Amino acid sequence: NLRDPDLKKYLLLSLPIMLGVSVVVLDDMIVKRFASLLPGTGSISQLQYARTLMKVPMGVFGMAAGMAAFPTLSRLFAQQQHTAAYDTLIQSIRMTMLLAFTAQAALSCVGTEIATVIWGQTRFSQAMLSQIGLLTATYSLGLWAWSIQGLLARGYYAQGNTWAPTIIGSLLMVIWLPVYTLCSDTALALSLASSSIICVYVFVLAWHLLRNRPQEGSDAPRLWSPLPVLLLSTGMAVYVTHWLKSGLMLEWPALLSGTLYGCTAISLTLGACYILGNQEVKLLAQLIQRKLSNRTGTR
Repeated sequence: NLRDPDLKKYLLLSLPIMLGVSVVVLDDMIVKRFASLLPGTGSISQLQYARTLMKVPMGVFGMAAGMAAFPTLSRLFAQQQHTAAYDTLIQSIRMTMLLAFTAQAALSCVGTEIATVIWGQTRFSQAMLSQIGLLTATYSLGLWAWSIQGLLARGYYAQGNTWAPTIIGSLLMVIWLPVYTLCSDTALALSLASSSIICVYVFVLAWHLLRNRPQEGSDAPRLWSPLPVLLLSTGMAVYVTHWLKSGLMLEWPALLSGTLYGCTAISLTLGACYILGNQEVKLLAQLIQRKLSNRTGTR
């Protein structure tokens, strides 16, 4: 029945998502366009391979968290429990940020090794693999933002608002086009422009979504309070891991060295977050401990 009111409502809500030209849709296309104008060959493929590596944890953490949280957010908003809905959304985002920054530390340190294991040295030269690793590191600067933008968008969708994310993203793309142009001289600069726009988009999206958030109680979770600790911990982990790589100079296969340095970066990031009092890493440790205890008890 084409006159069914629910069908009309569905089409109106879906229209901006289907027709939108926001950051999430256009960023990859614009980067490809400018990369095609760079001198030499391989810039487009190197950028795409680096973006693909960055998208793996983004899909694991960001998309999974968004899909898992959406039914709960929709129910809470439908029941007019706005405080509980916003608290749930913020807690999900904070946990996703912890996982994303941890993945960023690993990708920033072993992007070259991961590319070598996946695509091999027969397909790419060592110089090209190193370039893919460098671009992976710069793309990973925006990994946390790519991971949580889906959660923020679902905070809008759960309230029946599908226009705001699209309009904000579309306006930002228009504003950011000169930045892409200024950064179009190298592939590295283009990846930095891509990472920067998604970070700005997330900050604006979060500000617009949370500006009317009910403030009931001083213990309400704050969205950006973990960010300084996460930035400091990730930066320290990347610096120390690269220092170890340059000092040890291990002639190991890419799989072994990548595993060693990747685990080092992850451990250092989580350890620093724990020492600096990040609440999400403590919660994560409790969940893992509880899971292991349950398995031990079952056996």
